[in-house]
Amino acid sequence: MAFATWNAGASTSALIEIRNANTAGGGNDFALDEIYFGETIFSNPIPEPGTLLIVSVGLIGLGIARRRRTA
Repeated sequence: MAFATWNAGASTSALIEIRNANTAGGGNDFALDEIYFGETIFSNPIPEPGTLLIVSVGLIGLGIARRRRTA
């Protein structure tokens, strides 16, 4: 799956072209599927508990390492 973000800026229109650069007679298959043109709304994802656990263990480890160096 591939996606790209494009910002039109002040422009209100866009020219979209799909060109076939392969002019060979055989084996020239091309398909487009699930094309969407519209506003993409990204929400703030909620971290999974496993991710929070890994970050917490890492921070605790850094704190212990720092305490051992200064002691």
